[in-house]
Amino acid sequence: GHDVAPGFFSWLVPTRRDTALVGLLSRRKAQDHLARFVECLQQKGKIGAAISEAKSWGIPLRPLKRTYRDRILVVGDAAGQVKPTTGGGIFYSLLVSEIAAQVMSEALNGDDLSASGLRNYQTRWHDLLGHELNVGYSARRLYEFLSDKQIGSLVQQAGANGINGELTGASDVSFDWHSRMIGNVLGHPVLGAALKMINPVLARLARPTEPETSGPVTGPVNGQVNGSNAPSPPTKTQPP
Repeated sequence: GHDVAPGFFSWLVPTRRDTALVGLLSRRKAQDHLARFVECLQQKGKIGAAISEAKSWGIPLRPLKRTYRDRILVVGDAAGQVKPTTGGGIFYSLLVSEIAAQVMSEALNGDDLSASGLRNYQTRWHDLLGHELNVGYSARRLYEFLSDKQIGSLVQQAGANGINGELTGASDVSFDWHSRMIGNVLGHPVLGAALKMINPVLARLARPTEPETSGPVTGPVNGQVNGSNAPSPPTKTQPP
């Protein structure tokens, strides 16, 4: 919720028998939100004392306008090739690194490492990910506009009417490609209609059309997780 990780999410993940990672993502005041989250977990007896200091860093939610220049290709988080919905970037980085390797190999074989010789990298990765990035960012803006009460109401409606299974069980839904799921939610007669009433402009922007072709904080702690001896938490917070 907005009190813990505004616009994003938090986590408590066991890593060893007596340690875990605590983290969260947030556009602003990540360290402050994390401190309150850790304190809340400690008060509930979920974790013990922190065993390392929290760390925070930024995660871009929009890509660079240009990801190449003379002798340089920019890949992954540095290029902003990150899922705007979750802040995850490993899957996109693996896909784009293959494109970068191919373009660089062609440039080396042609003895042309100039910006013009590497320009095809930008075209190819954008053809692959541009649609997903645009839809995902519009969906993120819509999500951040919602209050906790509105989010809770939408989740309750989805659970009560069997919409969860309907959406997650769709054949075109993928864990790594989010635009289809976003389109299914916004096109749903119940959820989509509710979101359009809340913010018609952002709902329209987030509705995908067929493409033509977030600082983390981490720090471990000792203690109990879910009532049993479990790994302690580092934390993540993400201002984009």
